Amino acid sequence: MADVSSNFYPTRHVDPSEPGLVAAYTFADGELAQFGRYINRAATGTIYDLTTRVGTPIVGQGGGVYANDNASQWYNNSPIPVGASNFQYSGDANVSESPPGARAFFYNDQHRLYVNAGGTVFCTLNAGGTASTTAYSLLDRGTFRWDFGYDGANQWLAINGVLSDSDAVAPGSPVNTIFVGRHCTSRLAKVYNIRRTVAEARASYIRDFARRILWQWTPRDVGEGPAGGILTNSNIPFGEFFCPLGAATLKFEYSRVVNGLVLTDTNVGNNRITFPIMGNRPFFGSWLAEHIVRDPATDDSIISFDTIRGESWTLGSGASYWIRSHQSGGLWSLEWMRGGVGPLVSVTMPTPPANSRIQILGTRRVDGYFQIHARVYGGNWYSSLLASDTTYLNISYISIAPRGGYIPSLRWFQGEMNSSEICI
Repeated sequence: MADVSSNFYPTRHVDPSEPGLVAAYTFADGELAQFGRYINRAATGTIYDLTTRVGTPIVGQGGGVYANDNASQWYNNSPIPVGASNFQYSGDANVSESPPGARAFFYNDQHRLYVNAGGTVFCTLNAGGTASTTAYSLLDRGTFRWDFGYDGANQWLAINGVLSDSDAVAPGSPVNTIFVGRHCTSRLAKVYNIRRTVAEARASYIRDFARRILWQWTPRDVGEGPAGGILTNSNIPFGEFFCPLGAATLKFEYSRVVNGLVLTDTNVGNNRITFPIMGNRPFFGSWLAEHIVRDPATDDSIISFDTIRGESWTLGSGASYWIRSHQSGGLWSLEWMRGGVGPLVSVTMPTPPANSRIQILGTRRVDGYFQIHARVYGGNWYSSLLASDTTYLNISYISIAPRGGYIPSLRWFQGEMNSSEICI
């Protein structure tokens, strides 16, 4: 197995037997060419296929329907019976262009989901009379899971399983066909004829969306050594090594702690391995890393998410976010940093002994909030302070700098989770 694997457009799956599911569309690659329509993957069958196209949608990477400014849409020829009170809608989308005004990317007469100019999102259950809106833009923040529904008194909108807004409303009963794909990229759409709660939406988001791995690194093909370290600007098929001070101490070693290879460096400097990640990508989700402690007094590992190749993350002008794991003030500290600014958030715990493993989970929600979680000694710690920072929305490189410690792996998950949800 290669050191690096990536899948930035995970396949979307539907369980036809999911309770209350009437219609579900994954917009999979090749589906349109094979069937001439987008098929309903719920148990209710082809009666709710999306069969009629207006305009020319573009099939994007991994499938999906793309439209810019009301340019295209798909709709079915049969109203999906959900009534005015028992329903919930769910889907995956990403906003890559800001429309000049409100544009629907899910629409069925009375119950609608819109994206506004600027990228905020709102739902309405009475044909636009009452809007429940995100307090933040989703423009250029990658694929996200949207859910909206009715709890008997209020309409509610959740993004990635987190409640964004709710408002009292008397919902209308849709009688016309549904439309999907009037703006943005739609990658999944689901219609339920039962009420589902925000907690149920969160559980589905974690199970079907957030736990999908977009990118991961585990050293396998590099072998041990070399004994003299890795030279400055050396290249391997999976990344590039940078040793700015010319020190040849960065190397791979076999670790009995993880029964595998780890990246390590006795020099607590800027020596690192850097991976390009297929261009400029939205920087949101969860990152799970491990730091095996060599010397608790001096270890100071850094995992950096960069916009510019080879930049120094400690500079105030550096366009990077980074996670730092080290001893500070007699306790072990984990921190989210930005450039030379920080920490944005931090968590402290008792200092672990040599050869202990620290599992680090850094998260960034689509609303810009950072959090950091850790597990060591069998216990869990997490930062109580959430810091919103949207200075940089995208990254192009990931850098790993052991700085005294041992780093055996790094995984990037599609969605934001806490440590119990990811089960570290």
